[in-house]
Amino acid sequence: MMFEGIICSSIMTYQLTIKSITSGHSNQRANRQSQTSLSMGTMLNDRYRLSERLGKGGMSEVWLADDFASKDKCQQFALKILAPELTVKNGFVDLLVAEFAMLEKLDHPNIIRGYGVQQHEPWHYLVLEYLPGKSFVTLRGA
Repeated sequence: MMFEGIICSSIMTYQLTIKSITSGHSNQRANRQSQTSLSMGTMLNDRYRLSERLGKGGMSEVWLADDFASKDKCQQFALKILAPELTVKNGFVDLLVAEFAMLEKLDHPNIIRGYGVQQHEPWHYLVLEYLPGKSFVTLRGA
């Protein structure tokens, strides 16, 4: 069975829609779509509530998230969430883990901190320090 993935994105939502080449798979398609959409308010691991999408790249999206398990009730983190369709391809989760391992070794005031790699099916994500301010794209004037 072959599927074609089509990525549809907007400011507040990320959805993966699976289109079956053969007919009769609408239930599978609906189930997969509901399992792979990120939007404002989505909870990950009963801890992080997504509040704003900060950016999107070829492999992942970065979301601002409120941490409900933190002692400081106002603590926010940036979550770099790997696209779900990449988690099933060889090497992509390993790249995310390696990225955290390298980030964990760095300690400099101009580099954000990494706090961990987590999983909430179908998502794998990095928990990163959130640094409020303008985006790189805004700063460079693009």
